[in-house]
Amino acid sequence: MKSEVKSVLRSIQHFVLSILFINKGIDNIVLGHHVTGWILVILGVFILSYFIYLKFKKSEHFLLEIIIYIFESIALFITAYLYYDSGKKYLPILIFIAGVGYLIAGFVHYFKRYKN
Repeated sequence: MKSEVKSVLRSIQHFVLSILFINKGIDNIVLGHHVTGWILVILGVFILSYFIYLKFKKSEHFLLEIIIYIFESIALFITAYLYYDSGKKYLPILIFIAGVGYLIAGFVHYFKRYKN
């Protein structure tokens, strides 16, 4: 894929995940899970602010990209725990695997930069 297409897809991915985390966080605050809800809202706001940064700056920041991948993986692990706690059967496993995937993506992004 072209570099521009990858960049657009990455920014859309950050936007969708930030809205998902903010929504899930607010839902958990309403349900009484205040700590996990606020953590998801804060991480979602950080990811959304990075998306806005990408739109205005038009270039990716290396360290911020890695930090955002870590934030997304933490938020996915918390979301997997919340789904597991609510009694879902297979959804927490899929979300946990996605969280591991984001951690791997962060490491690949880090080592790819220093390999070149």
